[in-house]
Amino acid sequence: MFSARIGNVTSESLWENNDVELTLMFRVANRVIPWIAIKQSTIPGAGKGCFLLQPGKKGDVVTCFMGYQKSEKHGSNYAFSNIDPCKGKKKTPSFHYCGAHVINHHSGNRANVNIDFRGLITLKRDIQAGEELFLDYNRDAKCTICRRVMERKKKTRKCSIENCRRGSIVLDCDTCQYGLCKIHYDRNQILER
Repeated sequence: MFSARIGNVTSESLWENNDVELTLMFRVANRVIPWIAIKQSTIPGAGKGCFLLQPGKKGDVVTCFMGYQKSEKHGSNYAFSNIDPCKGKKKTPSFHYCGAHVINHHSGNRANVNIDFRGLITLKRDIQAGEELFLDYNRDAKCTICRRVMERKKKTRKCSIENCRRGSIVLDCDTCQYGLCKIHYDRNQILER
């Protein structure tokens, strides 16, 4: 079952409206249990996010990533391993209703879900009801100067983003001496799709 709340409509496309919330619910023994909500992410500029509406325990399956099986080299930017929600260049909207396609990136302790080879999404730790789900995409980042894939390294050199004072870099381009700290690497994972 689904429930939708639509506030201020600004686009014909459901997903382009900021004030839209879609809730996936289950009926169990004549009770309706709200499970997952798709709504604006807590990360500015990230679009929609996926929120678990019930408390969860480490190891619980919370949803799954559905799509078409493809070879890794033919997957889209949204592909998790070899599961892709796009058929050619056309998105299949029904896959979005399980919520997995809007789980945003975060790393470290903020990443609270894992995905396995079958597309099952499980909790990495206990979480509270209403918490947004985050997955460490662990994708490559390209240097903004030469566009080469940056290497994962910990160095004492500072982040190359202007006015960043967050600490040493975790990604480095040996060619350009361009580096990203953990915070800017995370932003790159979300905004550089």
